[in-house]
Amino acid sequence: MGFVLLVVSILLFIEAMDRMDWWDQADKEFERECLPNNNPQPDPKLCTELQNEANYRMRFFSVVLFASIVLSLVGLSYLLPAGSDYPRQPPGGRF
Repeated sequence: MGFVLLVVSILLFIEAMDRMDWWDQADKEFERECLPNNNPQPDPKLCTELQNEANYRMRFFSVVLFASIVLSLVGLSYLLPAGSDYPRQPPGGRF
């Protein structure tokens, strides 16, 4: 179970990197069209649409990245040994 979760988290991490590029494209388009130093006469309606799209893509990227991190931690918790073997008593039963 833990190994499967780690594999899924790795796949989600790869997808998160793709989603980061996807978000970056929308953010750059917003900057190109709406920042005063790039466009002296920005269209407010277009800028609102571009900003909403960039925010949507950022949320999508964040969710995928968060899911990747959570699944990797859960997968590691399944794979790592658990128990209360420590602290062990010294050999010979003297204490």
